[in-house]
This record gives sequence, structure tokens and C-alpha cells, in this order.
Amino acid sequence: MKSILIVFLILVSGALAAEKPKTGAKSSQAAQAITLPAGAKEVEANVWRYTDDKGKVWIYRRTPFGLSRFEETAASKDDDIAPSNMKAVEEGDSIRFERPTPFGTARWVRKKSELNDVERAAWERELRRSGKTSDAKPGSSQTSGKQER
Repeated sequence: MKSILIVFLILVSGALAAEKPKTGAKSSQAAQAITLPAGAKEVEANVWRYTDDKGKVWIYRRTPFGLSRFEETAASKDDDIAPSNMKAVEEGDSIRFERPTPFGTARWVRKKSELNDVERAAWERELRRSGKTSDAKPGSSQTSGKQER
């Protein structure tokens, strides 16, 4: 029984060795076909933007695996870079941000003058939702705690 099994394994291994290995000719040609066009403008490190003859805007990105190309869409233009689940609440001259994470809600406070791009986008989105403008001074839309008689 063992000898039959050994003979079978030898025949199978010989048959597999006789087959020509498949080459990834198509994938290697596709990877070599992507090159950076001469008119591409560098947007940031390892990212270029190019508009072709048809008017399509392409983004080229250098990755560890080579150059990749994809068409620019509304999402890649960073029109709204703040996450949709991020909340912003004004607290005087500061803004309190809240964002759910897998480990609970992350909360932080930042002064209005120190906001980064994501925080600024979240704050402006909250202002648009509430109908206020970013030019409003703190406390101008709210009444003071005193009652008028």
C-alpha cells in the first residue's frame, strides 16, 4: 500500500513539474504601461494631477508597488474632508469636537484660531446646518443669562 502511494506521489509531482509555469505577462505589462505624463503637476509628495486631451483629470500616485492612476472624482477632491459622524459645538472661543470610535467617543477641545483643515471643515458644516455664519462673534446669537424687564 505504501509503495503504491509513493509511486502515485512521484507521478503527480513529475506531471506538475512538466507543466510550464504560468507567467503574469498581462499584469506585468499593465504595471509597466503606467508612466507619469510630461504635463503632470505635483500636488503633494508622490501625488500628481494630469488633465488629458479629453478633459478627464487623472491622479497619479507613487506607491511601494509602483505608479497607480485613477480618475479624480468628487470624493477625491476633498470637498468635505470632515467625517460625517464628527460633531462640533461652540464653547466661547473654542470648539468641542466629538467623534465615535471603536473604543468609545473621542472628545477634544481646540481654540478657533488653532483648527486644522478637518476640524475647520467639520465646524463650517455645523454652521451651515444651523444656519449661522462663521463670521458671527461668540455669544452674539445667544442672549445673556440676565432677564430683561
